[in-house]
Amino acid sequence: MKGITFLDLRKEKNRRSLRKIIKEVAYTYVFGASTRHEILLSYNITERCYYTILEKAVVWNIVDDATVNEMEEKASENSKPYTKSSKRTKEKYARLREQREEYKRFPFTKKEAIRIVVEFTEDRYATKKVLADIYCVTPRDIDKALYVACANCWIDDALFKKLKDRSLEGAIKFFEHLQSGRESLKKI
Repeated sequence: MKGITFLDLRKEKNRRSLRKIIKEVAYTYVFGASTRHEILLSYNITERCYYTILEKAVVWNIVDDATVNEMEEKASENSKPYTKSSKRTKEKYARLREQREEYKRFPFTKKEAIRIVVEFTEDRYATKKVLADIYCVTPRDIDKALYVACANCWIDDALFKKLKDRSLEGAIKFFEHLQSGRESLKKI
């Protein structure tokens, strides 16, 4: 029975659902009593997809640092029958931790950053908070996506103008609200 590849999984699931599956598989790997084969059958995934999921759990910051340490420990234990040392496992997890730090700084692909700009400019209800919930990040990360997409010229001039207009509109509303509050305090 052929399972689902990671690419197929990524195509058919939204970001939130994909992250949920990745977290479940990672926690099952570390804390569950299931074998790799049982996990493959349970989620109907390929072996390569399984290993990619475990890597993404680390890199995409889906599991906490303690769980990453447990994953590394388990991988080292699993490799002992085949190798005399866990040097390759330690090197791999060091590389994954470096990628994890990079991801924390900018957790989007170019395509996702462009999509965020489009959603933010085209949909009045797509606030930074709403987009942060959709993409499982913070509103500050949404700001980063908007900035990086503009600064790197990933969006065209028309979309840049829409983003600028929406941002200026928000700034004007903010200062109008602030001014009315100041004026009401002066009357007291």
